[in-house]
Amino acid sequence: MGWQWKQVREYYRERMRAAKRKQKDIAAAGGIRQSSVSKILHNQNLGPSVEIFLNAVEGLGIPVSEFFRQFERARSEPTVRAHDIDVVIAHDEDARDLARVLQRIIDRRVALALERKGGRPRTKR
Repeated sequence: MGWQWKQVREYYRERMRAAKRKQKDIAAAGGIRQSSVSKILHNQNLGPSVEIFLNAVEGLGIPVSEFFRQFERARSEPTVRAHDIDVVIAHDEDARDLARVLQRIIDRRVALALERKGGRPRTKR
């Protein structure tokens, strides 16, 4: 099955977040306009020209070959959705126990992080 622009765009967006780069920084590093990066992130139907996209990938600080190698690897790994996990947990007591433990760990880590920043955790509604 061939690549779909939506998949490539979403992977690009993930890599952008992971690199903690802003559109203007990517554009400057890739030698393109900031509006070109914005179009990559928001155009749902058509991708940019190959040249623009390759420059945008290089603007992330990732070699183009590495970007597509990682993209292919990510596509081949099975995707687990929250619904899949919910189905398993609903029928497996051990999984429910594990989920409770993990939730307590997450809650505690969030509370500690907020304490360091002087905030308060929000209460559940």
